[in-house]
Amino acid sequence: AAGTTTYTRQALEAWLEELSQRDADAAMREIASRTLAQLRRGRGGSAPEDFTLLDSNNDPWRWSEQHESYTYLIFFADWCTACKKDLIILENIWQKYEKHIRFVAINMDEQYDDFKNYLSSHRNQKFTFLYGGNDPLLRQKFKQRSIPHAVLIGPDGKLVSDYTRRPGEGIQTDFDKIFNRAAENP
Repeated sequence: AAGTTTYTRQALEAWLEELSQRDADAAMREIASRTLAQLRRGRGGSAPEDFTLLDSNNDPWRWSEQHESYTYLIFFADWCTACKKDLIILENIWQKYEKHIRFVAINMDEQYDDFKNYLSSHRNQKFTFLYGGNDPLLRQKFKQRSIPHAVLIGPDGKLVSDYTRRPGEGIQTDFDKIFNRAAENP
């Protein structure tokens, strides 16, 4: 039809990027920035929104304070058999990669006591454990449709790819690439 304009996703993102940086109205910049983050959420190259969770000592752990290395987040629940299998596989491989990749297991159980029970019965797992049930938007922030769910974030704080394999799906291949790059560029 005459006078209609077709907007591509790329064009919309460019326009929102421009608005978020240069619009004179601070409220408009904020709206544009949040809309852009929603469009890019979960895509390789996008940065996850900041979040704060509780660690195993019940202390706050803030994502914005953690960027210094690759970070592998795996979301799990105590009742999830596939999650437990993935964490066992991860337990068996983490020592090889721990110098170059931080491993963070985020428990998504509704009750904090379930998280504490998991920790007490799996003391041999040495990664960072966080309780995610206290952030109702955490699933949305990582486009988590089910668990187990994994995300690999680079040292720049951005998602490495749109989809991250879990330990049972062969994430070791990706870890080997990071490990080999680190060995080549110490």
